[in-house]
Amino acid sequence: MPTPAPSPTPTSAVLFSDNFEQDQVGGPVNGWTLASGNFAIVSEGSKALYTDSPNWAIASVGSTTWANYKVTASVKAASTTGHSRLIARYRDANHFYACGLDHGGYLYLGKYTNGTWTDLSVLPYAFDPNRWYTVSFSVYGNSLTCTVSDPTNALPPLTAKVSNSAYATGAAGWVGEGPGYVDNFVVTPL
Repeated sequence: MPTPAPSPTPTSAVLFSDNFEQDQVGGPVNGWTLASGNFAIVSEGSKALYTDSPNWAIASVGSTTWANYKVTASVKAASTTGHSRLIARYRDANHFYACGLDHGGYLYLGKYTNGTWTDLSVLPYAFDPNRWYTVSFSVYGNSLTCTVSDPTNALPPLTAKVSNSAYATGAAGWVGEGPGYVDNFVVTPL
């Protein structure tokens, strides 16, 4: 008697991913909409997206109809002057959520509306500006969850979770303040 075939393991679809390896150092940033700021592809261990803008450099990808999803990336930021935040539910350069490493040593989760940041959660996180960290940002209904982890385990993982209903849909992206870096950017549906 034949044995039944095993059920296939479901795989999560990927809405968008970019590790910037197909881009040329110093060349244009392909596949992203650059709303503001200076951007460059740099070699930082591997190729990465970088900004030296002293004010927020904003880049987005995907569809403004996306609703429930998770953005994950490797980020690096200067401890006193830079930040590196993932964006979710990006409607335009004046309406989105952001989560990530913030200058001064914080895990930041906030909302940007018409030129004003609203802090939703700001937690101390004494990150090393010379090290890459993994940040994941999940948006599901009104639930926003931002987690940072240190691949070397020098710092324990830290999570900020809030409820906010300002934006129900929007694209994904990255907002940086110089110097800030992002790499291994992946968006998956929830």
